[in-house]
Amino acid sequence: METKIIDNYEEFSGIKKEWDVLLTNSRANLLFLTFEWLSAWWKYYGQGNKLLIILVIDRGKIMAAAPLMIKAVRKGRFIIGNKLQFIAHENSDYMDFIISEQDEECFKLIFGEILSRQKEWDWLDFIFIPENSPHIELWKKYALKTRCLNKNMREISESASLNLRGKYDSLIDFEKSLSNKRRNDLKRCSRLLHKEGAVSYFRTGKITDTEALFSRFVGCHKKRWTKNRKKSIFDEY
Repeated sequence: METKIIDNYEEFSGIKKEWDVLLTNSRANLLFLTFEWLSAWWKYYGQGNKLLIILVIDRGKIMAAAPLMIKAVRKGRFIIGNKLQFIAHENSDYMDFIISEQDEECFKLIFGEILSRQKEWDWLDFIFIPENSPHIELWKKYALKTRCLNKNMREISESASLNLRGKYDSLIDFEKSLSNKRRNDLKRCSRLLHKEGAVSYFRTGKITDTEALFSRFVGCHKKRWTKNRKKSIFDEY
């Protein structure tokens, strides 16, 4: 097994099929890890950042992927440091490494690659790891095992996530698995959505549709926060 770095959008676009297969076979098959979400975000909001996707490959097959980027953190006109983080982590509810098998070996190789590039980043910011992540124990282990990570990595935050190909046959089954607090939060959000208008869910395989819908999503987000006289997180990009 070996690692490979993807540091440009064109090369990332060229592995869409392999990415889809990897995500489907992964236990961390989450919406915010899909090729469509990550590639659309990077295309429109990745300017000024450095792409750093780490792949673990075994005999030509992608076994794991860490969708990372290095962000130049600014204070006014000045860059105060470089932060290693997930792609689009400010706009994603949960993130994780995508691994199809041999989880611990893949974690070891990914973190080995990260540490070999310490000159490129000043601190790590791995947040929004789901509490039900299949890799949660490995995250904790490597945060403690590696002194550098233990010093610079934020505490793992808790968030409920819905696996796109998990043990739940429907959103209703997923809702039943949640705590009372999370279930009530979900119902409250659903009521607000239906109050604003009809809500429907569908999945498209066309990148053009994804880009158009993503643009509409960003527009709606900015409109909502402008109405509340606050700044949308997308205004940073």
